[in-house]
Amino acid sequence: MIETLGNLGDFIGGIAVVITLVYLAIQIRQNTIQLRKGAEIARAEARFTSVQAFSEFRSHLITNPEVASLYYRGGKDIDALSPEDRLRYGLLLQDLFASMHAVMEKMKVSNQEGYSRSYEELNIDLTMSLPGTARWWEDRKARFDPEFVEFVEKSWRAHRQAP
Repeated sequence: MIETLGNLGDFIGGIAVVITLVYLAIQIRQNTIQLRKGAEIARAEARFTSVQAFSEFRSHLITNPEVASLYYRGGKDIDALSPEDRLRYGLLLQDLFASMHAVMEKMKVSNQEGYSRSYEELNIDLTMSLPGTARWWEDRKARFDPEFVEFVEKSWRAHRQAP
């Protein structure tokens, strides 16, 4: 009789283990689905942040002819600007590069494998192709995070070497 109860206990324990494993498998599957959805949301937020940051910058250029002129003249030749305009141009670029840095960080967090290829979204090639901007960058890149500097430099080198 005790042996029968022991066998019954083993049987019930085995069933409980199987039920627990099935429950855990379901929970892991649901967790995996939630993680994937979270990653998709993070990628969408990174893209939105990128669009928002650069839309704001472009809006300054589009709606204010004086700012657009300053950006054009500074990009062409930063040394030709008056000291006041050089300061304004530098602050404009500081905002632009700070936006790029923030977007790069957001992309890195949301898509760890592909963020280094996303420099095209940041228009680094267009921005750095302006001689005044390239000069400003060379003079001030030490003020930025080394990883961001490497990101910009790598992106710019890739653009210059492209046919």
